[in-house]
Parts: sequence; C-alpha cells; structure tokens
Amino acid sequence: MTIYRKIYEQHHGSIPKDKQGRTYDIHHRDGDRSNNSIDNLIALSIQEHYDIHYSQKEYGACYAISVRMKSSPEELSNIARKVAYQKIQNRTHPFQNPATQRKGVQAASIVNKKRIEDGTHNFQGGKIQRESNLKRIENKTHNFLGAASNQARIDAGTHNLVGGAVMRKQLAEGKHTSQLKKICEHCSKTTSINNYTRWHGNNCKSKI
Repeated sequence: MTIYRKIYEQHHGSIPKDKQGRTYDIHHRDGDRSNNSIDNLIALSIQEHYDIHYSQKEYGACYAISVRMKSSPEELSNIARKVAYQKIQNRTHPFQNPATQRKGVQAASIVNKKRIEDGTHNFQGGKIQRESNLKRIENKTHNFLGAASNQARIDAGTHNLVGGAVMRKQLAEGKHTSQLKKICEHCSKTTSINNYTRWHGNNCKSKI
C-alpha cells in the first residue's frame, strides 16, 4: 500500500469500495503526489478519479485509471491517442526527439541488416512491396527517415497520430466524436459517442 493511502486510513479509517467492489482511489487535491498532508488527500471512486483527471486534460493519468477500470480496447485506444496528441502539442513525443529517434533508427538498422543477410526482410518480399517502400523513401514519408520526416508529416497534418487538419481542428474545438460523451441508460457508464453506439445502448451487456 502506498504511503498516502496509509496516511488516509490513519485519519479516516478503511478506504471505502464502490458497488463493483473496487477500492476507492486516493486523490491529491493540488496534483502534487509528494504532498501527503491529510488536507490534500480525498477518497474518490475510480470513475470520479478518472473524471477529474479528464477534465484537467491529464490523459496519461486517465489511461492508467482506464486500465484499472478494465475499459474496452476502443476506449483505451481513444485515451492513448489523446496522450500521443498531447505529447505532440507539447513537443515531447519521441517522434519529435532526434536523439531518441537516432537510437531507434540505429537499433532498427542492426536488425534490418541481419534480416537482409538472412533474406527475411520485407524489402525482399516482393517487387510491389519493394517498389512501394522505395517510393516512400523517395517521397520522404518512410518511418526509416526518422524525426525530421515525422515532424514534417505532423506539420502537414498527414501523420496517422494527428489524423489530418480536420481532426486537429475538431480536437482543438472539443467537437471531435471521441470528446463527446453520453451516459448509458443501462450501466450508467459515461463513454464517448462512438463507444456508446458500439458497446452501450441496445448493445450494452447490462441491458435486461
């Protein structure tokens, strides 16, 4: 048990559980996990904890909580995309770090060289595939080209992590379908519109 959970229990007794039997999380009110003053600690259900971090756009924390909530692969994917997009906006994504990219390229080159020697590299898997890869290299869109190529694709709105200019605009305005929420009338879970249509409503497992 982490120290702040022990501190909370010393002052308030046992940490409560929700209807699913999941122990409440202990949240730091000021966001400083090193500040374990009892006045800074509050017990929240796992959903409440998620909602607070989501409202503060702390998507990394949301992803960790989503894993513990056993969210669907689609919901985890949506949060992971938000984490990646946020890193891109803050210019902290590994794709935008030349040093990190160089290490990855160097490691990949060793593996690729061995695969070429063994005759198992995908470049050698067929004429069409080989020509496609060579064309991507000529157009400077192949991932082998590293951070500079990735940044150019991000700036142009063509990188798969960004999803294009339209998606960027929707995300910035809070109008993207992944940001729109709806509460399922059967399980009372708050989810995105896309996930509601696919996993909730008439398709909800809790529907009687």
